[in-house]
Amino acid sequence: MAGRRAQQPAMPVIGFLRSSGAAGFAHLVTAFRRGLAEAGFVEGQNIAIEYRFAENHHDRVPALTTDLIRRHVAVIVANMVAAKVAKSVTATTPIVFVTGSDPVKFGLVESLNRPGGNLTGVSSPPPICSPNGLNRTIAGRESGGSCPRSRNRSHGGEQGKRI
Repeated sequence: MAGRRAQQPAMPVIGFLRSSGAAGFAHLVTAFRRGLAEAGFVEGQNIAIEYRFAENHHDRVPALTTDLIRRHVAVIVANMVAAKVAKSVTATTPIVFVTGSDPVKFGLVESLNRPGGNLTGVSSPPPICSPNGLNRTIAGRESGGSCPRSRNRSHGGEQGKRI
């Protein structure tokens, strides 16, 4: 375990991965940063974010995912298309997806209640994930799973803010 800690970056790193380009999605990046800040994570202060955009060239997503894994990201946050490709690249790095579609029908997760593997996420409509799900994943207490429809909202909080 000590060897693993030595390889971890001093500041936790989030990989932000999209199959699309950055143009037209600045509002999503802004909202993502705002949500992290509200949870106590401020980019450049106690969290780093590595941004990767495939510019609608889905064949680039595996290499972008591999690059993020080499950076020892704590979690990859991805849109649905990028998450599906990232899932095929890594079975260990947690992947949090955001989608407006059904992640079960798309083959991302086994079910909404028990996603399985290293994926969890937010599907809208309806929202199925508490805001603290990402906090727990970043903090290393979860590798996918219990986020959807959680009845226990006590997870995260101050514990989730400690990375």
